[in-house]
This record gives sequence, C-alpha cells and structure tokens, in this order.
Amino acid sequence: MESTVIKTNEVKVDGIVYTAPRFSHAVLGEKFYTFDLAVRRKSGVMDYIPVTVSDRAFDIDSIEAGTSLAVLGSFRSYNKHTQNGSRLLLSVFASELSTPAEQADENKILLQGTVCKVPQHRTTPLGREIADLFLAVNRSYGKSDYIPCIVWGRNAIYAGKIPVGTKFNCRGRIQSRVYKKDNREHTVYEVSLYSLEPVG
Repeated sequence: MESTVIKTNEVKVDGIVYTAPRFSHAVLGEKFYTFDLAVRRKSGVMDYIPVTVSDRAFDIDSIEAGTSLAVLGSFRSYNKHTQNGSRLLLSVFASELSTPAEQADENKILLQGTVCKVPQHRTTPLGREIADLFLAVNRSYGKSDYIPCIVWGRNAIYAGKIPVGTKFNCRGRIQSRVYKKDNREHTVYEVSLYSLEPVG
C-alpha cells in the first residue's frame, strides 16, 4: 500500500468482524456473502464497512463475528434496481483475508478515477469547506465502479472547480455515515480523500 505507483483501485482495511457473513447473491453457481467490518478512526468513531467475499475463494464459516481481520481488495459499486428506482450499493470486494499481527484499524484506499459529475462545493454550518466528487474507476475488463468521495479544506475549494472528465490519482479512507429519512435510519458509504493528483 505504500508504493509510489497508484493502483486503479486498491483497499486495505483492518478491523473487527461486526456481523457474520450473510448471503448476498450468486453468479453462475458462485455464491457471494457480505459482512460488516468495524474499523475505528483516530477520533474513536467507528466505521462499519461492508465486505463481499466469494465462497470459492474463502471458507465462509471461518469468518466469525468478533474476530480481527485484515482485508485487501477493491471498492466496488453495484446498481440495485427496486420498485422505487435504483440504489448504488458499495462494498469492499475481498481478494485476500488475513489475521493482522496487531489491531491497527488500518483504513486506506488508492484510486485512479475520472470525475463523472459536476463537483458540488459548499461550506458547513461550522464554516468548513467541503466538496462532493463522483469518480468513475475503470476495472481491467471494461466495467467501471462509481465511487462517491468527499474532500475538505483547500482540497475542497480546488475540487469545486474541477471539470468533468478530469482524471486523478487519489488517496483516502472509506467511511460510513448514518442519516435519518422518513423516520428510518439509512447508511451511506463514501471515500474521504486527503490527496488529489491530476493524471498527466
């Protein structure tokens, strides 16, 4: 993860398995399961990050709630169509699972993506600058993942002026956020970026 070469989409998260794996979907007989990984921020706030695993790559029964786990993979998106429209689902697709030597609560993501919507810059009620970015990140076989991102401070002011179509190398962390709508709690996931480097 410390390489100077930016990967197109690489995630490394260490945390505690918060929920046992639950069946998600199947493709051509391959079954996929999802569980939530609890990762603590430096501030003490917990992020609950969804992780997707294949039953052909991992022993699903060995993933138990309450155990420490390090996950290496990529951050992927999926449009789930419902009666009320479509909903963007985000998850870390695991390529490697291991037991961390010590509980480090690591949370790193490296992306190379293209801005695919006009960035939205605003100021919070507390006076902080923030901008929303939506990145299209290409996979190796032609499909793209669409990743919502936020940036703060001077980067937010800069991001608010970025034209659609600009490609960036980015570094950040995955975070979860809960909000209420229609008296129900909803969880959204986004990447908080601390580094934006234009490609070329």
